[in-house]
Amino acid sequence: MRELIKSFVIFCTAGLLSGCSTVPQKAKVADSSSDAAEITFSRGDSVKQEQREAAEYTGLGSDEVESYYIVIADTGLSYYSLRDRMLSLQQKMKNPIDTMGRFYSVAKDLISLPDDDEDEIYRGDYFPRRFPSNTLSLEYLSSYDTVAAGKTIALVAGIYESENSADSALASVRKYMKDAYTLKADMYVGCIH
Repeated sequence: MRELIKSFVIFCTAGLLSGCSTVPQKAKVADSSSDAAEITFSRGDSVKQEQREAAEYTGLGSDEVESYYIVIADTGLSYYSLRDRMLSLQQKMKNPIDTMGRFYSVAKDLISLPDDDEDEIYRGDYFPRRFPSNTLSLEYLSSYDTVAAGKTIALVAGIYESENSADSALASVRKYMKDAYTLKADMYVGCIH
């Protein structure tokens, strides 16, 4: 926990010096199992409870923590199986996929940014979604659910500010994935680098 807090303080200090940006960028990305698809990339998206505690510990305040509703379409331990389900769900629902530039590194057994990513702090590491959108992505469930097993992957079908919006999205997802559910999570939304 101390190492996490120390890292967090370093990230925040660096962020204060360099500023934060969450401006989405568009890019054409080819997926090995489909034609080129437009995917939105953005920096920022959800942190674990430990990071929330670190924010509180460093006095960053509750105005940087928001309660959001996450629609979980499916969970599992196989990245590739969930990726296939995500691509299928995207075709049916027409919601965009946001990988944030991440991929599954077999060598690291980790959903991660590339080792040469422009973000020096998170390159080669996992960086979760934290902000509301209806995009699909694969995330570690522990980013949103503090009791989830560390390597459990969630097929996220959106992050919503209101319970009503999440319930509407959930109803749409359940047409295709009957075990989908909504999870309420408190997420740190301040600058983390």
